[in-house]
Amino acid sequence: MTAKQRVLVVAPGRGTYNREELGYLARHHANKKKLMARFDTLREAAGQERLSDLDRRESFQPREHTRGDNASPLIYAAAYLDFLSIDPKRYDVVAVTGNSMGWYIALACAGALSAEMGFSVVNTMGSLMQEALIG
Repeated sequence: MTAKQRVLVVAPGRGTYNREELGYLARHHANKKKLMARFDTLREAAGQERLSDLDRRESFQPREHTRGDNASPLIYAAAYLDFLSIDPKRYDVVAVTGNSMGWYIALACAGALSAEMGFSVVNTMGSLMQEALIG
């Protein structure tokens, strides 16, 4: 029996969903449709566009995709779903950390917040940044 590798997970901060990432959620996490549907429902309830629709755009639109209220939840969804893809039979996650917005993502990955609560925190932070035009 091979021992599991111990790993540290570093959650990304703002600015990590760019032109190259367009379609990332659909390409890499099509098997996590139920969780994406919950994230989309939270966005719809807030009067915001669904993440799955933003991710499936034909082309990357900086004015749309880099807005705080869109970029932050896109980054959260990609990072959190990536985290869920870690094989627990092979890897023992011993710590989770993050920089800037990644700190909030790390809270969800570490289990301090549920997936939905982590999403709500990041979505709210991104929306507040967009409304105040800071970020």
